[in-house]
Amino acid sequence: MPGGPKVFISHSSKDRELVRRLAADLERDGCTVCVDEGEIRVGDRLRERIARGIEESDFMVVVLTKASTHRGWKSSWWVTEELDGAFIEEAKAWRTVILPCRIENCRMPPLLRGLVHADFVGRSYEEGYAQLSAVLLPAGPVPTAVQGQMALLRAGDPAVRAAAAEELGKAGDAGAVAALCEALRDEQASVRGWAAEALGEIADPGAVSALAEALGDPDRHVRREAAAALGRIGDAQAVPALVRALGDNDYDVPRRAAAALAKTGEPAVPALIQALGDKRPRVRRQAAVALAKIGDARAVPALAGALHDGNRFVRRRVASALGQIGHPQAVPALTEALQDDEEDVRRLAAAALGKIGDAQAVPALIEALHEDDPYVRQRTAAALGWIGDAQAATALAEALRDEDPDVGRVAARALERIGRRGAAEGWPATRAAPTARGA
Repeated sequence: MPGGPKVFISHSSKDRELVRRLAADLERDGCTVCVDEGEIRVGDRLRERIARGIEESDFMVVVLTKASTHRGWKSSWWVTEELDGAFIEEAKAWRTVILPCRIENCRMPPLLRGLVHADFVGRSYEEGYAQLSAVLLPAGPVPTAVQGQMALLRAGDPAVRAAAAEELGKAGDAGAVAALCEALRDEQASVRGWAAEALGEIADPGAVSALAEALGDPDRHVRREAAAALGRIGDAQAVPALVRALGDNDYDVPRRAAAALAKTGEPAVPALIQALGDKRPRVRRQAAVALAKIGDARAVPALAGALHDGNRFVRRRVASALGQIGHPQAVPALTEALQDDEEDVRRLAAAALGKIGDAQAVPALIEALHEDDPYVRQRTAAALGWIGDAQAATALAEALRDEDPDVGRVAARALERIGRRGAAEGWPATRAAPTARGA
């Protein structure tokens, strides 16, 4: 594959045999590979060689193993000490993409966290290599137009870089993922924001790590776009970062994080259940929102307990969530919530009981038809109609004469619904509901 990317592999000398194999496979697949084979001594020679590698390469692959990240080994000193901020800035200046390659279960140096990376841990060599080569050599040729926009991500004008990121998102080519991940570290917030949005449009799982890191960006607009992008990708690896984002001080970031967690689905449920116990109300509230959208019954016990939350806004979200999930296990807690001090909680609890449709809630709902708030009485009458149990007929007939005409109208519709059910199921006359006209 002539014209393939130039790759500089930075590594510990203790990992030489593995690196030689990597280099041989990359060269076979079309890369031009530079590997430092000599013993590297600490000092200026090391800095010069790595600097030259950055200057002359498209990618700098940093091989991470226990040997290369352990401070006790002199041969690995370059990873823990010499790969400092100066080299990161130099790589940015030369537009070289730094690509960590984690071979063993070892710590990720702080300066490399958040970069898109290849991970061999828990995989065969062949599986890990496939992930690495997918970044270095995207499947299929990258269209010329995409290559041109990728080049513009290196322009001096931030407006040009932002426009290039936007166009790459529209193109939707996975070959741009690594370059866009690098753009998430651009000095201009507008460029970072467009890069995050573009990665969401492409929706490639290779961007998850970088986007999760972007949830901590100092600019709220970048954080919003990162959360939305992770929602489009829907990868479980992002769950911890998205749960942390539920506590973001910006109004919109927690909402987008909750939506992203909901799209992730079942893998996010355990973390969201744990978030219901967070000390911050906004985290608990958004956790309930996400759990409602996922609809997993595993969350019902924790949500039922959260109906006793000290924050009324959390209790509102929880009552609504239990209705959306619709599991009968929630009925006792929702029945108790009909006595909540907050009118909106009582109203939402009644509505939730109607959605669940379990007849064990009917006695408590009949009692709630006499409560002071007319909106609660309306929701209660509607819930009784949806449950459709004939034992509610007498109470609903009395509600036809409620002082609030809207309550009467809802009660009439509920009676009609119960009557239709009785006719459909062949209830005996003694059990049939009275009609609104005959009540």
